[in-house]
Amino acid sequence: MSNLSVRGEITLIKPERHISEKFSVREYVVQLDDGGKWPQFCQFQMTNQQCEELDRRTVGEKVQINFYLRGREWTPKDGGETRYFTTLQTASIELIEPAVQDIPSGGGEDEIPF
Repeated sequence: MSNLSVRGEITLIKPERHISEKFSVREYVVQLDDGGKWPQFCQFQMTNQQCEELDRRTVGEKVQINFYLRGREWTPKDGGETRYFTTLQTASIELIEPAVQDIPSGGGEDEIPF
């Protein structure tokens, strides 16, 4: 399976979900730096021990994500229509640039009075 890579800004980090005793998932959304006319928002996923990595990430950070494109087929037990799911499974996430912090205005001690 090939490893793909994109860059972008984290716009949302969701809470961890415990699917079973041995499996947890955490999702996050990144606005891609693709230079296109319309913004592209993609949801990526981390699982199990990887979920902790998102505790060190912040909305607004620019990151590079190395990921695997995964897909699966699912058919309900009652024989209903088969559905297909695509997942962007994170292999690694690297900080490129920290989030821009809001700078308080006015009244700072370092300001020159006029």
